[in-house]
Amino acid sequence: LVFTWCQVILAALLYCVSCLWRTPSLPLMELCDRNMAVGLLHLVANLGTNVVLAQASLAMTYTYKALEPLFVLLALRVITPKRFTEEITSGKVTSMLVIIVGVILAQHKSSSASSTPLFAILFNILFGVRSVLIKRLQAQAKGSGVVITGYDVFGPCCIVGVLPCTVLVVLDYLLYPAAVLHALQLMWSWSGAVSTVCSWAYNLF
Repeated sequence: LVFTWCQVILAALLYCVSCLWRTPSLPLMELCDRNMAVGLLHLVANLGTNVVLAQASLAMTYTYKALEPLFVLLALRVITPKRFTEEITSGKVTSMLVIIVGVILAQHKSSSASSTPLFAILFNILFGVRSVLIKRLQAQAKGSGVVITGYDVFGPCCIVGVLPCTVLVVLDYLLYPAAVLHALQLMWSWSGAVSTVCSWAYNLF
């Protein structure tokens, strides 16, 4: 939770600073308003990824995350079936099958907790829905003559996530003060700072 909190705060601050020399697609408050649902989904899914990362190895976590395109397709089929029929190809289906087989084989060799794959699947579903909502948001904006870039989606998403994540951290501190303080000390370490910056760069760029 603390790691996720540091991620969203850092990304939100860096995005706001970048707005000093670049003009966002829309005014910042309007971008945040449009990205409200996407931002909350991103926060929960990102928090879930960090939970899985705490239970499994880094390699296994990103093996589970490799299933994300599958859930994007499933969410696309449910939310926008017309677009699904336009975008689905035999090549995409084949690649999904290869990913599924690879994840099954990797899980067979994994020693992580039995609940870990279930958590990973749940949060991949959220990432899938998030991706489809982003596509819909960008399509709606394009229809009105506005191009919202991925940069102007992720930055406001993190801004939206700062307040609810801060509330969760405060509640966590009230319940487990020593654990939260220890986590904050780790985040101020060199490895914690580097991992936070890398996570920001990975998501933002």
